[in-house]
Amino acid sequence: MLKPRTRKALGVLLLCVLAGVAAYLLNRTPTLRSTPLPATQHVYIESTTAFTISPDDQWLLFYVRPPSLSSEAALRKPHVLHTKTGRVYQFDLPEEIPAPMLVFYVARWSEDSRYYLYNGAAIVFDDDEAPTLMTDLQPVRDGQPIASWRIPDTDVVLSMDGHCSDCSETKNEFERMQAIIPEHANRNLTRRSDQVVSPDGQAAFYLKGQGSRRLLIRVRNQNGQDRNLATHYGACVRASALRCSPDGRYLAYQLHTGCSSFARPTAAYIVDTVNRRRWRISPNVMGMMHWTSDSSRLYFAKQERRLLHLHYVDLP
Repeated sequence: MLKPRTRKALGVLLLCVLAGVAAYLLNRTPTLRSTPLPATQHVYIESTTAFTISPDDQWLLFYVRPPSLSSEAALRKPHVLHTKTGRVYQFDLPEEIPAPMLVFYVARWSEDSRYYLYNGAAIVFDDDEAPTLMTDLQPVRDGQPIASWRIPDTDVVLSMDGHCSDCSETKNEFERMQAIIPEHANRNLTRRSDQVVSPDGQAAFYLKGQGSRRLLIRVRNQNGQDRNLATHYGACVRASALRCSPDGRYLAYQLHTGCSSFARPTAAYIVDTVNRRRWRISPNVMGMMHWTSDSSRLYFAKQERRLLHLHYVDLP
């Protein structure tokens, strides 16, 4: 028979174990199951364009790089996938068209999603027909920014106006973000992917403790009030690829653990900025992530057996 002191010690130990289990269950981050997109293996993401979604959410444009292709050759073969039907179309850019990796700011969507413009060519999208590649664009110089092009036999002028089609903020938004984010947050933050402003400009998300043992995902509103959205612990824990949803409610990001500057993301997360609820997306997420315009779905590339596939998750 156990002595009273021993029974008391075992009771305290049992209470500690139960408290730990309860804390784990309360703080456990649920995982959202991702859905792979067919015909998107070998996705190539090592470029300024990576993959991108049209403003109307109807088309995904991406590049593939099987082992037989060089980087430049892969970036001359854009693929587009219709998000409703799953059909994929592939095009070959002429040699005179700069490959996206070789020239900065060389490809962007038109606001109406009808064109994806390269420097001298465009993929044309029509609701009733398959997309086509147009290479006979007419350069426009008078009174237009550099690299403006007219669609033949129309008055439509498309311009490479200096905005990156795959960045979440323009230059003006980036400057506004620098004014919102506290100077003491992290003086080493220089990359746009380490900080992002909400689409309405009312809040800025930033990282504190980047590369330390405790990383804070924080938000600051226009009134200068800061609050934590998420906390992560680990060796040299870092976050990257911050992507705010169009409605400003959700923030997606990738988490790295390990002190190597080449450490790949170990997981990706989505956090609800209203109630701080958090979901783990998936391990092995690579490169950029893109929200749909209604903030209900997130697209990303995931590594599987040395291949990269496009996946998506829908918010519950």
